[in-house]
Amino acid sequence: MSLNWLEINEILAEIPIEGSFLREFHQPDHHSLVFELYNRSNKFKLFISLDNRNCRLHLLEKKLSNPRTLPRFAAFLRAHLKNGKVKECSQVGAERIVKFSITKGERQYLLWIRLWGGAANVVVTDINNLILDCFFRRPGKGEITGGYYNPSEELKERRPKKEYSIRPLPGAATFNEKIEAFYFALERDQQSRALKDTIAQALEDRENRLLASIEVLAKKKEEYERFEQFKIQGDLITSNLHALRKGSKWLHTISFEDPEREIEIELNPTLTPAQNAEWYYKKYRKAKRGNLRVEQEINELKQSLKEIEKKRLLAVNQESPEALKMLFPIRPKQQMKQEKALSVPGLTYYSAGFRILVGRTALENDTLLRKFVRGNDYWLHLRDYPGAYVFIKSRADKSLPLETLLDGANLALFYSKGRKSGSGDVYYTKVKYLRRVKHGRIGLVIPTQEKNLFVKLDQARLERLKGSDSTY
Repeated sequence: MSLNWLEINEILAEIPIEGSFLREFHQPDHHSLVFELYNRSNKFKLFISLDNRNCRLHLLEKKLSNPRTLPRFAAFLRAHLKNGKVKECSQVGAERIVKFSITKGERQYLLWIRLWGGAANVVVTDINNLILDCFFRRPGKGEITGGYYNPSEELKERRPKKEYSIRPLPGAATFNEKIEAFYFALERDQQSRALKDTIAQALEDRENRLLASIEVLAKKKEEYERFEQFKIQGDLITSNLHALRKGSKWLHTISFEDPEREIEIELNPTLTPAQNAEWYYKKYRKAKRGNLRVEQEINELKQSLKEIEKKRLLAVNQESPEALKMLFPIRPKQQMKQEKALSVPGLTYYSAGFRILVGRTALENDTLLRKFVRGNDYWLHLRDYPGAYVFIKSRADKSLPLETLLDGANLALFYSKGRKSGSGDVYYTKVKYLRRVKHGRIGLVIPTQEKNLFVKLDQARLERLKGSDSTY
């Protein structure tokens, strides 16, 4: 819902732009700009959004964060227009195009703000309408450096195709203040809905993977549930050792359970009768262990399904985009592609927006240490037992939460030889305080300035981390 030309006219009428100086430029994101202006009476900020759904400009009171690296177009504006004076600010006819005439020293510039949904742009030209740069470079439309742009000529005789009016917004504030409050609330709602859709899709994808895994394990369980028959077959072979010779392919004997039923058991002719019996006993032990393990894994997956349902309800009932991001940290698609391209070894988990890397072997530990972590990342390892190196990737301007540290410590305990004890001392330090052992085995390091953390294995915590291996 973009501004119409009458609303733009109303907004400009409230702002003392003409005669003001352009003090600074900011580009908070990939579709907006902020101009800081001042004149003798006051200083103010002008916000410009080129978002297709919400094209607009208005005074800005809300504090916005800025990227650490200045984007290209904002850098261009600072270099050419900073401290320039706005000699004229006008609207091009009944169009959603605003024209700034700016002087800086001996040079003159024209800055055009086009607020068309789907074709919005900010274009800077010289006095002869030669394009110097654009917010969005569109070669197909000639909106590139060296192109020509003068909408005044082609639009001066054009009139709106339909009647427009200034929308009635509630409140007693100025029209600029009403527009700012309306659009930021609208964008917040749009962001919340988009996050919920992303989270819902991520949860559904994980749920489908869990259901597929349960189906595979259920089939394995059906096979393993016949483990008792292997023991019976081993017993039957053992009871008939006197009647068998090496090279026999079959044993024909009477069932223990039903003396009137004759059964046959296949034998390996390359094995002795006793070895054949032991082979069936091995199958029995393996199937029995497998049956218990599969049953445990199915129960764990079913518990994960319950956790997904809880998360789904949590997301539905949460309206704040900030809270949604904290509960479900979404990795940008670009970051996901980079991670995939790098083929990070070991396992990856997420905790409160922090990425946790786990090396399960000496080679994975060494590879992570050499190629995927930096000095300020954290390293964790269970004391006195061989096991995984756990790395918690640091985040700029973010301190490491205790819960994330406990998550990493639980992973260090779980992926170690000391796991069966259920608890242990985990020491941790920053990667820059690790010292490699000269001529030592692969991945071997000596930590310095380490701290100790005693942890007990927390199954609920591990289950939550298992659910973080996709996008949250």
